[in-house]
Amino acid sequence: MINFRKRLRGESESRSKEEKKVIVAGFGDTGILTAMALGNKYDILAISPKPAALSGQELGMRLSDPGAWKREYLRKFNQFKRLDGNHLKIVQATVSSVNTSNNTVQVKHADGSTETFAYDALLISSGVSNGFWRTSKIEDWKQINQSISRNAQDITKPETNLIAVVGGGAAGVSTAYNIKKKNKHKQVHFFYSGDLPLPDYHPRTRRVIAKTLRNINVRMHSNHRATVPVEFNFDEMSTFPISFTTGQPDFNADLTIWTIGKVKPNSAFLPCEMVDKNGFVRVDRNLRVLDSKQLLGFHRNVFCVGDVAATNKQRDSARNGGHKVVAHNIDAYLSGRSEKSMKRYTGPREEYRWGSILGVQDNGLWVFFANGLSLRFPRWYTIRVILPINKDIFIYGGVRMQTDSPEEPKSKSNVLETNLISQTESPQKISKFSINST
Repeated sequence: MINFRKRLRGESESRSKEEKKVIVAGFGDTGILTAMALGNKYDILAISPKPAALSGQELGMRLSDPGAWKREYLRKFNQFKRLDGNHLKIVQATVSSVNTSNNTVQVKHADGSTETFAYDALLISSGVSNGFWRTSKIEDWKQINQSISRNAQDITKPETNLIAVVGGGAAGVSTAYNIKKKNKHKQVHFFYSGDLPLPDYHPRTRRVIAKTLRNINVRMHSNHRATVPVEFNFDEMSTFPISFTTGQPDFNADLTIWTIGKVKPNSAFLPCEMVDKNGFVRVDRNLRVLDSKQLLGFHRNVFCVGDVAATNKQRDSARNGGHKVVAHNIDAYLSGRSEKSMKRYTGPREEYRWGSILGVQDNGLWVFFANGLSLRFPRWYTIRVILPINKDIFIYGGVRMQTDSPEEPKSKSNVLETNLISQTESPQKISKFSINST
């Protein structure tokens, strides 16, 4: 009875606000969580270049155990239970431009056609590109799976005996460790520019991880800063020799995996007034987008969250509840509440990063804290409790099992997962998002 009453209250609230439209430009983890937090209060149009939530996490696991990785980090949108019943429409496309004067967004589909949508509030959660495992290009389900399989197979080929991993961040550490654990007979060389890997972590964590890598015979090459060829876009693994600006001789590997943190914000569709010199979106403490051309210095109805948002040096709103803050503030704006009712994003107080670095291993999940201490959760507890309960239920609100279909069902429309649109919606109402198409 309690759930029924809550549902009635939700239905009533959604009907009172059903004319308000929110566009979510970028439907990765942060965009999905924000849409879940907004619930069925508004009509939501999500724009995504992928037909699924494709995570950029755990690169080492993706390359060494792609089957297990896909079960946790590649999920179709209709697997997320909290998206059921939402007034949600998902369009597979890339955003080509934003016009804040008339509150419209233009998107480009895979076939080159364009379409324009109007919004009452716009959320920019387009994320960043960072290597072959994290891109903004349009891909279908089959292409994504083929890419994941091809990358993993390149490592296991008999002729690939010497593997180089370049870049000392968490992705590089995870990649070197997991590839060596899975392929003990192969040589794995790890190059990084400092004395120790993981420059954003506590010194104790850095020492422990370096020792762990040496213990499994990863060849460590400290103080090696690689030269990146101008024409190289990091969209694939390479086979050319590695040269170094720090004076060491060139290194020849059968396969080189670049994880040097060449992060590119997916913000080319935004006016230059909205982004900083590096392309990240400038935001205020309420996660509203700043704009020097605006009288107030910001846009009342344009928000940004996630890795693309220049919240602080770490750009950490994706990992620290930024979706809750931005969903609250979007709701406050669309409901006509006062400025004082908006929440501020403050970010973490810790000086160092924390979390799992190596991923789930046979001996469990090793979590490192900001103070350099660590805790290892048993594998059975990680598999049975942390992942299905803490992540899938507490964070995402329930995730359905994935069906291993080789490709998405064919459709004549660019609209994905139309079953996510509330059954109470009429086709005429949903079409209000579209202004024109070419």
